[in-house]
Amino acid sequence: MKTQADPVKKVRDPVCGMRFKPDKAASIVEYRGRTIFFCADACRRQFEADPKRYVNDDESPE
Repeated sequence: MKTQADPVKKVRDPVCGMRFKPDKAASIVEYRGRTIFFCADACRRQFEADPKRYVNDDESPE
């Protein structure tokens, strides 16, 4: 019997909305106890300029 491997959960870049596997992240930032993954350094820089624009503190982390 063939078993299927557990699919890796994808993460979402909060700046551009792109979904990707965490191991493919170009940048990772810790923000207020959350690990946030970015598809590109440009998205990370945009996030760091105004993180409250991209993260709703009322939401639970993905």
